[in-house]
Amino acid sequence: MIHPGKTFVGFTKHLIIVLLAHHAIQTIAFGEIIQLRPVADAALFEQSPEANQGGNDTLPAGSTAKGARARAVFHFDLTDIPQDAKIIAAQLLIEVTKSPIGGGTGSLFGLHRVLQAWTEGTKTGNIGKKADTGVTWLAATSPAPLWETAGGDYASEPSATLHLDEPNRYRFESSDQLISDLETWHQNLSLNAGWILISSDEGTKGTARRIGAREHTTAFPLLEIEYTLSPVPIQALQLEMSHPLETNEVTLTLTGTEDSCYIIESSSDLQAWTRLTEIQMPSDAKQVEFQDLSLSDTPVRFYRSKALQTQTMAHVTSVHVSNIADQYTFSVEVESPDLGCEQYADWWEVLTESGDLLYRRILTHSHVDEQPFSRQGGPVQLSDTTPIIIRAHMNTVGYGGMAYRGTIANGLSPVALDRTFAQALEMMAPLPSGCGF
Repeated sequence: MIHPGKTFVGFTKHLIIVLLAHHAIQTIAFGEIIQLRPVADAALFEQSPEANQGGNDTLPAGSTAKGARARAVFHFDLTDIPQDAKIIAAQLLIEVTKSPIGGGTGSLFGLHRVLQAWTEGTKTGNIGKKADTGVTWLAATSPAPLWETAGGDYASEPSATLHLDEPNRYRFESSDQLISDLETWHQNLSLNAGWILISSDEGTKGTARRIGAREHTTAFPLLEIEYTLSPVPIQALQLEMSHPLETNEVTLTLTGTEDSCYIIESSSDLQAWTRLTEIQMPSDAKQVEFQDLSLSDTPVRFYRSKALQTQTMAHVTSVHVSNIADQYTFSVEVESPDLGCEQYADWWEVLTESGDLLYRRILTHSHVDEQPFSRQGGPVQLSDTTPIIIRAHMNTVGYGGMAYRGTIANGLSPVALDRTFAQALEMMAPLPSGCGF
């Protein structure tokens, strides 16, 4: 049994040993994940060097068809991360909402650390409006101070890079420099001036893309930071089997808090940890069983859990199926912490056990006053013996809630899926075109 943040267990295939406190004390750092929306963002536009675009819900970045350069700046507040935390991973999710007519030219974009503090401003419009305050192409904050170099002061080397092209969701993956930026800002908040998004091919016309800003109801940026707290002494409880296991699998029980999410990691040496699965604790239970099916690759295995800080996932709570000639219609009940278009369940979907999308039901508005809610979708053509998964998606944090798995012939039952399972599907069509309310 695993208790989050308190103990971990290990299995081998040979003998039974329980290590007591006076035999082996390990120092383990347990981690958490926090997800942040920007507290400020804006665009710097060469064509309108004195204009501010701090109030728009999309921001240009890249070069226009006429060759004018645009750059977007983002600032995140890190004060909710504990002072004694160590940042170990980070990724930034952004969404391209619009590309030039005809597609333009996709290019590599970099996130560069901004070297001077700036203010957002409130101006709107396709090219902004003359600034009385806020950031512009010429000034970090209008009317002063000015940038030392027009277009922003920033580190020459990008902290992360990503190719941006057609409208879609994109993810800047964790990098050593991205983590270094965040660690520096976390230790000294006065140095946190955020990042500026710049095309590495600004000399090519048509690389400009519109990026969802923090004001956008569905396409806002989201920064996910994983960190560990200061290590604490934890007793290593190791269970070793007195005879070889008949199978290469073991079932464990996680004890935690209702309606919370946990990441399970495994290790063979208590040093290097590998993500095994992610578990969403149901709202009516404090324990969930899970399996490790890969014991064949190592004789010893240890496990630990990390609490995922967010509790904003969408859960499938029931599924009803009807059919006509192998054309199945699904009525799916979803429970989600909707707040309006800024946070809501934006679809549920049917997929194969291997992660192939069979059907997606787009949800066109939030359901703040209707929880849980049911929506019908289909038809889906498949055999009643084909294993399938039905899961829901939040516009803010993606997948991760409770899902249903099984076959139509033998029935569907609740299952806790890893949040990263078939995660690439959230960038595939069909995708929501907007949110009604």
